[in-house]
Amino acid sequence: MAYTDTEDTGKEKLGDIKKIEDAKELVLKRFNVSEKYTQPFFTRFQEYYRLYRSELESGRLPWRSNLFISKTFEIVETVAPRIAQAQRTFTTLPVEGMDTGNAEAYSDLLKFQFSKTNMEDILEELVKEALIYGTAVCKTSWKDGMPNPEVVDIFDFFPDPKARNAEEMKYGIHRLERDIEDLEQNPNYKKEVIERLKSQKSSDLPSNQERMYREGLIGVNSSDTSRQRYRVLEYWGDFRGEPYIIVLAGNEVLRCDKNPYTNWNPFTVIRDTIVPHEFYGIGEIEPVVSLQNELNDIRNQRMDNVKINLNRMWKIVAGGVQFEDELVSRPGGIIHLTRPDGLIPSDTQPLPAEAFTEESIIKSDMERITGANSPLSGALTSPMGGTQGGVINRTATAWQGAINQADKRFNSKIQQLKRGLIKIGRKFLELSQQFMTQEQLIRVVGKNGEAALIPIQPEDIKSNFDLDVEIDYMDEMQKMSQDIQLLQTMVNVPNFNVAKLGADILQHSGRKNVEEYILPPEPVAPEQPNVNYQLKGELMPDAVAQILDKKENIKTHPKEVASRMRAASMEEAAKAAEVQEALTTQTV
Repeated sequence: MAYTDTEDTGKEKLGDIKKIEDAKELVLKRFNVSEKYTQPFFTRFQEYYRLYRSELESGRLPWRSNLFISKTFEIVETVAPRIAQAQRTFTTLPVEGMDTGNAEAYSDLLKFQFSKTNMEDILEELVKEALIYGTAVCKTSWKDGMPNPEVVDIFDFFPDPKARNAEEMKYGIHRLERDIEDLEQNPNYKKEVIERLKSQKSSDLPSNQERMYREGLIGVNSSDTSRQRYRVLEYWGDFRGEPYIIVLAGNEVLRCDKNPYTNWNPFTVIRDTIVPHEFYGIGEIEPVVSLQNELNDIRNQRMDNVKINLNRMWKIVAGGVQFEDELVSRPGGIIHLTRPDGLIPSDTQPLPAEAFTEESIIKSDMERITGANSPLSGALTSPMGGTQGGVINRTATAWQGAINQADKRFNSKIQQLKRGLIKIGRKFLELSQQFMTQEQLIRVVGKNGEAALIPIQPEDIKSNFDLDVEIDYMDEMQKMSQDIQLLQTMVNVPNFNVAKLGADILQHSGRKNVEEYILPPEPVAPEQPNVNYQLKGELMPDAVAQILDKKENIKTHPKEVASRMRAASMEEAAKAAEVQEALTTQTV
């Protein structure tokens, strides 16, 4: 039976409706599954956030001490700058016999794109997120003719629960909050759906529970009823056997398209410490949660004891005090008693010495667990103090040894960051190869600081590349210390370029005018005359006169001349030194 045009159109519409309904059902189902999977992690992440913000648990008695000793904050902020501010050098290597010029062109393009997309700020945020929660997520898409990286809030990322890493995910869901104006500006969203959303005239969307917890912890209220906001679920994954992008907002499907990217997965996951066979890693705070709580308790108990000793409690015999409101510690205070024994001070006990050393032990435990020891944080003394710790930079060797011990931990974290940066760089390359269709002028800075504009053609980056990155996280003082140790070791090695190592030390110390400290090499001394050693300063005056008058005597009577030279005294030889030049043309 043949269908009319009207029947064909109606069938297509029914098919589209069924597709939209199936897509919405799939996204909501998988979001609910992933939400249940991530909820226990999110609960723990909230605790790590509280400790990072140095906030005490609620419900503590108001008359008790409420101090928070911010050791967890110190640990994160000791590690983060060394990693985030490390020098990174990207290297693009040619493969399959391609021209090395193409690899250099992409290296220049990648540096330019990283600069234009504020990758430095993004990287710093990724590092901190990984250190606090153990896991950080970066999403890379294409926007305005350029790769567009963004940090995904760990509380807004819902991975495939069966995946052990980003590469194994069959899908990933990014939860966002967007104003209606933001939805209107996206050309990929269906206009008719946006119009339906606008007609609902909903008020400001309440934030998700995790964001509300963080805002409430620091006393922030971000509610704004003047804005029409929606929760958006951005699904990246398989649908009907193909990679799709499906976007939901307000229970409406804004987008349901085949994924336009060559690599369907835009997410890069960076973990601080990898846990085998698990998606989420371990950060710097998780291993020291109980120690941080213990540290707070120890310090607050000490302060409570000090307060009680300074502001004592009292025992009152019934009717022994006339006015009980006078029982307040104050200078020059008076208490009216009705009987001499009406008021008795409560007994107090002084703090034992262990109460003070216990805090140092806890801090030392935290540093040993995380590797963020005192030298890295810039402290001059260890938390142990005394004979157990004391001034740790009393010698350069001790200071450098503590740094080197921590560097072993940092190296593992640097390798994780390196792998993450390589993955992000490859996504930049894939997107540029797919969507870059016109020549781009990029700004390149040379080794001497000179800037130039060079053109990059689309065909320059079409080949396959191997991408590598070198990360140097040592600060200038560490480099200078190592160079000085190397100088002390190599200074007596023949042909070792001491001047070059000295120039490196000056650069690491911050000197800009290095050439002013390096003296030019001394001029090469002229070659010494070819005079037999026995002739030097051993000629008698009469022998010298005879040689000057009759030079041939040396040739004809060598034994007689040699005998006279051996008999000459040192005093006579000194007088004869000024005539040695006459012998330069002679050969004995």
